[in-house]
Amino acid sequence: MRSFDYSNLKNRTWDNEILFYVAKIHEFKGRQELYLRQKPVELERLVEDKTIYRNRDEREILGY
Repeated sequence: MRSFDYSNLKNRTWDNEILFYVAKIHEFKGRQELYLRQKPVELERLVEDKTIYRNRDEREILGY
């Protein structure tokens, strides 16, 4: 089993682009939680709906 030493992270400098992406991920996670609380029925319906393939390519993609 691998272990990770988090103490090295505080001594490291981070690129602004990486920090931007981390902030965006945090923002989107907050939005997702908001949608889960406000519209649980609609989100569940999106998961449950079955799609009908229009051609062989779509069928193969769905198989992945």
